[in-house]
Amino acid sequence: MNGWRIFTFSLRNVFGNLRVAIRVSALLFVVQIVVSLASGIALGPQYQSSATGASTEAVAIGALFLKALPGLAVAIIAYLWTAVAWHRYVLTGEASPSLIPHFEGRRMLAYFGAILLVIGILVVVAIFIMLVFGLLAHILGASSLGGTFSFLPLGIALLLSAPSLRLMTVLPGIALSAGHPLSEGWSATRGETATFYQIGVITLVFAMLIQGLVGALQSVFPILAFGISLPLQWIEMMVGVSVLTTLYGHYIEKRALV
Repeated sequence: MNGWRIFTFSLRNVFGNLRVAIRVSALLFVVQIVVSLASGIALGPQYQSSATGASTEAVAIGALFLKALPGLAVAIIAYLWTAVAWHRYVLTGEASPSLIPHFEGRRMLAYFGAILLVIGILVVVAIFIMLVFGLLAHILGASSLGGTFSFLPLGIALLLSAPSLRLMTVLPGIALSAGHPLSEGWSATRGETATFYQIGVITLVFAMLIQGLVGALQSVFPILAFGISLPLQWIEMMVGVSVLTTLYGHYIEKRALV
């Protein structure tokens, strides 16, 4: 199963180069967590009190958005910074001598723009699928579909997993140099849809296992859960970035999975 080979190759990339992976990402990951916690502590009481006394739900939503905004912004920057640095290390051998990798602002911006474009495409397709499903429910009667609605988000996620991965295959190339269109990844992976569905399912199960383990730890060892969940979430992030690196190297640069 080629999807499994790609996933395990990506795992080996992370754990076989663990020292570099930590150097590239650990400090940025910690800063992201600290800022998220600090913004919640600093803004929480102020905005919670204003939202409680408000007569409109919009004020409460705005307060929550402002509360989450600093952490979200830092998380996006940290992810882009880490992803670009990791792609460049695996594909070119470029390694930062310090705990903070070189800041590739132009490439990070192009990378972010490509991600937004992929998300936009997926959102449009997902809305279309939901509209079609809603129309069928109206024609056939919602009762005839039983509990299908509860599984619709998961079904859409699985359905779109292969197309999204095929589009995002080009992202590591953007980390190397600008000017790579999404169509490049789509063309290079033509005929490999089954493999990409395998990868989509494997990565989804991997993420669910990690999140399930974090949830179990929180219920059994709540005091230790936070400290243990951080490295697990870091592993999930790095493996996801590594999968994209492997896809680019294998399908666009034609590297062997050895």
